[in-house]
Amino acid sequence: MIEETIQALYELTLIPSDGQPHGNQVTHPTEDKALRIIELMHENEHRTEDIDRRICKAEMYLKKVELVMTVAKNAGLLRRYYHDRLPMQKLADEMHIGKATAWRYETEGIRSICDLL
Repeated sequence: MIEETIQALYELTLIPSDGQPHGNQVTHPTEDKALRIIELMHENEHRTEDIDRRICKAEMYLKKVELVMTVAKNAGLLRRYYHDRLPMQKLADEMHIGKATAWRYETEGIRSICDLL
C-alpha cells in the first residue's frame, strides 16, 4: 500500500510555464511531492523496524518454548502428540498406559510448560 502511494507521488507533473501568473500564491508542487515522498519513506522505515522487532520477539519466544520442551514434564509424549501428530490412543499403547492416563500426562506436560514460560 505505501509503496503504491510513493510510486504515485513519484510521477511528478510539471506545469509548463507560459510566463503568466496563475493565482495569487506561490506554489511548489514538485517540492511538495518530494517532501511527501520522503515523509512516506520514513513512515515505511518505522513500520519495517516495528515488524522486525516483532519478528525478533517471536523468534526469541519460539526458542524459549523449544528449550522448555526439553525439560517439560512428559516432553516425549507432547512431542510425539503435537509434533509427530500421533493419535493419543497409539501413544497410550506404546507407553503401556490407558488413554485417560495419557491425556492426564498431556495436561501435566502443558501445565509444566506454562509454569516454565
